[in-house]
Amino acid sequence: MGEFTRLIEPHSETDPAAVLFQTLIASGSMIGSGPHFRVEADRHTVNEFLALVDDTSKARKGASRGHSIRLCRRIEEPWAETRIKEGLSSGEGLIWLVRDLAEKDGKIVDPGEADKRLLLTESEFASTLSVLERPGNTLSPILRRAWDSGAQLETLTKNNPVRATGAHISLIVHITKGELGRRFTRTEMANGFGNQIMWGYVERSKFLPEGGCVPPEEFEAIAGRFGRAVSFAEEVGEITKDEEAKELWRDVYPNLSRGKSGLLGAMIARAEAHTMRLACLYALLDESTVIRQQHLVAALAAWDYCEASARFIFGNALGDPTADLLIGEIERAGVPDPAPSPASAAGCGPGEGCDRRALLPKAGHRQHRRAVHASAAQGAPGDGHRQRQDPHGDCLGGPAAAGGLGEAGAVFGRPRVAGESGGGRLQGPSARVQPGEPGDREIAIELRGVFIA
Repeated sequence: MGEFTRLIEPHSETDPAAVLFQTLIASGSMIGSGPHFRVEADRHTVNEFLALVDDTSKARKGASRGHSIRLCRRIEEPWAETRIKEGLSSGEGLIWLVRDLAEKDGKIVDPGEADKRLLLTESEFASTLSVLERPGNTLSPILRRAWDSGAQLETLTKNNPVRATGAHISLIVHITKGELGRRFTRTEMANGFGNQIMWGYVERSKFLPEGGCVPPEEFEAIAGRFGRAVSFAEEVGEITKDEEAKELWRDVYPNLSRGKSGLLGAMIARAEAHTMRLACLYALLDESTVIRQQHLVAALAAWDYCEASARFIFGNALGDPTADLLIGEIERAGVPDPAPSPASAAGCGPGEGCDRRALLPKAGHRQHRRAVHASAAQGAPGDGHRQRQDPHGDCLGGPAAAGGLGEAGAVFGRPRVAGESGGGRLQGPSARVQPGEPGDREIAIELRGVFIA
């Protein structure tokens, strides 16, 4: 996965994180509903929902999706041509795209849709949020059931009911931060739709006046490896964790499961499920039927990017306009918070990012040395245009195993180091924080891009 992201990065103005996440979601859609893991009685597959958010619609989100779709088209063109759909309007329309065969009086009246895999994309998610506000619109509850793997989708109309079973629906949407704040209602925040989405803040990485051109031979080589990994994954059933991954999961699970207050807490309430779905994807792309420690480390690093993004997007909001207005006025007046936050308790000052490892059981620290876990108290996950990095020089996890697309190692582009007055930002080349250094500079940096080598 990281090799593909690094291949695209120098030839595109897109944010590498946008390429990475959209390729992951598209891969999970192509793989289908066969691979799964179980949590008690629930069956989770590798379909995911992703929202990419920027400030000004200039982050080249569409171009980043284009790179991911091009890869999918190279791997399985019939699926890419027929099972990637743009636009969201109604729940009934969504069910129709994955409907079951219909019979009447012993005769087939509708052959239905044989391929239950579906990747929905929406470049103007603001328009979809407007649709959700309409009385009687069923899109939100249908999408929520679609995220819950294996849920049966159906319309309850009396004359022409439509049903879909075994649907495998993934979602990629794009929106600006301002539009999201205006359109995302308290209803959608509260009903669980928001926390089924992984939120990623992205920005334009560079200016390329003449555009860029990915070397065809390198693209073909990586596409071939992706194709083999997808073919392998389609034959996999239940996925389990090995002993090292189980030990790491026991360490991080309490912190992932711990609820957080306010709107941010509502938006990241399914951290455990998202992390495990990502870990499954990394294992499958590494052609493994078992989640190993490196796959889980990669998933945790990716989830930390999403959590840092959500913290920047939703901030300290509570989701209630009146309460949020009062909080804003209090913050502007400089009234101190009477109760220390978990971040403050971990030693993070105002305006600083926080090392989430300080909130984890101590035994888990060694396992996390291979990935830097951070969440930003304030500020975007890396403001400003990043300068070109040497990906191999920044790779914290070492070289990838030959042929493996899911081996883990985190590479961070232009991070911001907190701890200066006002959360000062680095100007110029990135600071390199190597795992294992004393204190790791408290690892108070914001993830700027997560590449899995």
